[in-house]
Amino acid sequence: MSAPWRRSPSGRARLVTTAAMPAPEPNKARVLVASGGIGRLAFTLAAKRKGFEVLVLEQDVSAVRGEERYRGPIQLQSNALAALEAIDAAVADKVIDVDCVMGDPVNGIIDGVFSS
Repeated sequence: MSAPWRRSPSGRARLVTTAAMPAPEPNKARVLVASGGIGRLAFTLAAKRKGFEVLVLEQDVSAVRGEERYRGPIQLQSNALAALEAIDAAVADKVIDVDCVMGDPVNGIIDGVFSS
C-alpha cells in the first residue's frame, strides 16, 4: 500500500496526511561502503563529516591486524591532496606527517619496493 495510505492496527486502510507523517531527519541516511580503498575512505570521511551514518566493509583485514603486508605505495597528486585537505585538514596533515616522499625529480615516481 503506497503513501499516503496506511493500515491501522485493525487492518483497515486510512489516509495519512503529510502533516501527520514525521519529517525525516536531515542527513540521517545510512551509507554502506564496500572496500576501503583510498577514494572510498575519503568519501567515508566526508560523509561522516556531513552527518551520515557510514559503515565500511573490508574483506582484507591484514592491515587492521598489523601484519604489515606490502601493499605498494599510495600516491596522492596535488589535486587529490587538496581534496583531502578540503574534507579534513587534520587528516591531510597526518597523511603528510606519516610519510611524504616527493619522488624522483626526473619522473616524479619512486619505486614502491626500494624507494629509489
